[in-house]
Amino acid sequence: MQAPFFILEDHAPTPATNVDVWLQWMVRANRRLKQDQLPNGLWVSTVFLGYDPDRRHEGPPRVFETVALRGAAPLAVQRYATWDAADAGHRQLVQRMRRYRLREQPRRRRTA
Repeated sequence: MQAPFFILEDHAPTPATNVDVWLQWMVRANRRLKQDQLPNGLWVSTVFLGYDPDRRHEGPPRVFETVALRGAAPLAVQRYATWDAADAGHRQLVQRMRRYRLREQPRRRRTA
């Protein structure tokens, strides 16, 4: 069974020895890898989560997350097991979101 909580050591996810160590690290650490605000108003942010939100999958824990946001609404969420994969995934999602066209909200008809 894999450890439930992770900290970063030289960009590598490392199992925390206990929950107190993990909590102290999470409070002090800068967990943001990258963040971009795009000209079309979208945000793309990549962070180290410190845990794997979906431990049902096969393979290493996915402890990094990239999210594309329009306001508070997520447009895309991707998770990664390594710093390098998260860095590359962030760049790819930024390129994809640069091409994203914001749809205008339909105008409401006025009623008398």
